[in-house]
Amino acid sequence: MTWMNWLRSEFLFCSISSNLVAERTIVHDLDMKQAIDIHCTWVNCLHDLVCLRVDRLLDFPHENATPPFILQQWLYGTARRRYGELSEYRVLRAAHEKFHSCSDGILRSHLRGRKDHARRLLNDELPIHSESVQAGIVRLYAAVAAQKH
Repeated sequence: MTWMNWLRSEFLFCSISSNLVAERTIVHDLDMKQAIDIHCTWVNCLHDLVCLRVDRLLDFPHENATPPFILQQWLYGTARRRYGELSEYRVLRAAHEKFHSCSDGILRSHLRGRKDHARRLLNDELPIHSESVQAGIVRLYAAVAAQKH
């Protein structure tokens, strides 16, 4: 599912300003689509590592692709300084921490040969944390957009 389809399906029950649902919504140097795409790349790489036995954890497709840690750098840098007081920021940060804690568990289990445990975390727990991160990104962008108006 593309991030736009997810956005539309996730937020049918609430009103999001039409400018937020535009293809590009940028808040202080981070593009919402880019943020969600980076997050989804992590999920896909974990899946490839555990299920397809790919040797490399992160295999970004282009030399000039977005660095994998730009979301984390933004979240703990610019976003923290500018939006740290917003509840939406705190919710996103907590979701991001849970996502990476689960990701670490998947990697540890995989590297220790506990493949079934890694797959269980990947299939049962990671999607919940991933959806929370994606929803958190959208909600933070919505809150920032609302502040500007």
